[in-house]
Amino acid sequence: MKNHHFKPLLIVALCLVANSLLAQDIHYSQFYADPLRLNPANTGNFNGDYRFGANARNQWQAVPVPYNTLSGYTDWAFLRNQRSNTPAWLGAGLRLLADQAGDGKLSTYEIQTLIGGHKALTPNLYASVGGGFTWVQNK
Repeated sequence: MKNHHFKPLLIVALCLVANSLLAQDIHYSQFYADPLRLNPANTGNFNGDYRFGANARNQWQAVPVPYNTLSGYTDWAFLRNQRSNTPAWLGAGLRLLADQAGDGKLSTYEIQTLIGGHKALTPNLYASVGGGFTWVQNK
């Protein structure tokens, strides 16, 4: 006997969860410049042992108080198993953001810790999963 009520409940649950998800900051137009904000699964997903990055955006100079956004990130790749035909590794990272918006001086501060796992399925294909915890303060 098939459960016909499962599919509608799953769709409703996914819609409720999707409504609470947040993604890219609206002040960044070049989303690829902040890979950890784009997707936590990018944590540790690069050629190398570590990387650092910073972004600064000052926009709308014509308004009395322009919007200012500063962010920085760092992440590390470790526990690489290169001896296998299908390597696997972990990544850990930290991301910071400070944003001040206009005359109202609405400020947002974020600190995020991230972790990602990566597993090669074939020499040319791999799967990644990531997540993190974020502290946000809005003033």
